[in-house]
Amino acid sequence: EQQRRSGERIAALTHDVDELQYGVSAIVTVVRNPIMLVGLVVAAVVAAPTLAAWVLVALPFVLIPIRWGGERLRRRGRDARQTRAALTGLMQEQQAGLRTIQAFDAHEAEMVRFGGVAAADREARIKADLQRIQAPAVVEVAGAAAMGFLAWYGGTTLATGQILPEDMVVFLGALALMRKPLAELSEVWSLMQRSLAALERVEETLAEPPAIDEPPSGQELPPGPLAIRWEDVVVDYGDGPVLRGVTLEVPAGAMLALVGATGGGKSTLLRLIPRFRDVTSGRVTVGGVDVRAASLGSLRRAVAVVQQEGFLFARTIAENVRLGRPDATDAEVRAALERAGAAPFVDALPSGADTVLNELGQRLSGGQVQRLCLARALLMDAPVLLLDEATNQVDAQTERAILDALHAVRGGRTVVLIAHNLTAVRHADTIAVLDGGQVVELGSHDALVGANGRYAALWRAWLEQEGAAP
Repeated sequence: EQQRRSGERIAALTHDVDELQYGVSAIVTVVRNPIMLVGLVVAAVVAAPTLAAWVLVALPFVLIPIRWGGERLRRRGRDARQTRAALTGLMQEQQAGLRTIQAFDAHEAEMVRFGGVAAADREARIKADLQRIQAPAVVEVAGAAAMGFLAWYGGTTLATGQILPEDMVVFLGALALMRKPLAELSEVWSLMQRSLAALERVEETLAEPPAIDEPPSGQELPPGPLAIRWEDVVVDYGDGPVLRGVTLEVPAGAMLALVGATGGGKSTLLRLIPRFRDVTSGRVTVGGVDVRAASLGSLRRAVAVVQQEGFLFARTIAENVRLGRPDATDAEVRAALERAGAAPFVDALPSGADTVLNELGQRLSGGQVQRLCLARALLMDAPVLLLDEATNQVDAQTERAILDALHAVRGGRTVVLIAHNLTAVRHADTIAVLDGGQVVELGSHDALVGANGRYAALWRAWLEQEGAAP
């Protein structure tokens, strides 16, 4: 659903924006054609006032189809925009989930799904195109019928001497010349409605309120290692609290490990620090500053994040690692790769750190992607480092090297670590056990094992799973 919504936004900000050009190009015609029509009407009235009155009677029968067709086109255009957005979103979703589709042999079902959405898109666009040409065709027919009637009626008045031949020629000439600007006005009206339908979607997209608001006068975070504190934090996604009155503190330069069953609120607790979402009640402070009062730029420059599912851009490895520090030197990039345990496999690539990755880093294994994401976070040299299962896809030797690197830099960084691998957290200053959105145990590894509570049970289960001795 998140991929689908992203695809809809992309469609609105690309295809729909392109559609706006039709409205801009139509403005010139809108200005030109009415002037021409006024001149022709004046010529017709001067030449044959009696016949010109019939023109005014017939004109509404020409203009009504223009307005009616334009309104229908706007609705058709809106439908076409929606189906195209749905198709773009599905394409993006299926591309991102290609491996999952292959793994579950779901390609036939997904092809059927894509075919249905593509058919709806095609049908909507055909209807919009048919509606676009319908109004000018109706105007042409109505105009031809009106001209035929007026030619016949003019002929009778000419026979009775009510109008001079030269005036009749001028009148019919003016009438014939009116057809083209009237048809163009119909086309312009259709284009304007098409552009307005696209504009509605663009405005809807741009009007979406940001999930996180930048404070009007955001505070800058202080320099140096920063303490983190959650104060009576409650987070509710709308179907019940995910965090329930959590209070925790990490001193500057210390390491806090969060453990517990899946769904206990660990990742949500982490996301509150860089304001990927906000608390429902309570507050989170970094360096003594409420994150909601801090400048987003200052806050996110101070916090480096390595998420469970790492993301790499279709750029070089060096560019990916430099994402948070574009001005970093090659030597600094190399040092970050070494600390993250990524240097050996990067050196084995054809162009080393200058190797261009495929989209989403598909040339790399999951563990390699995570190590590059960790190198990116380490290169930022941010005072706060957040690791959400950042070592869950690496082997034991690499994990040990990464943890040694983290312990080496922890004096200058405040580290919050989530891990199911308890060997990764045993040397943390403090371990918090979360269950049901609450902290149920808190202390060092040795103290919690000695207390023989929830953490001790997790530790024994982990040792049995690994076949290791305490």
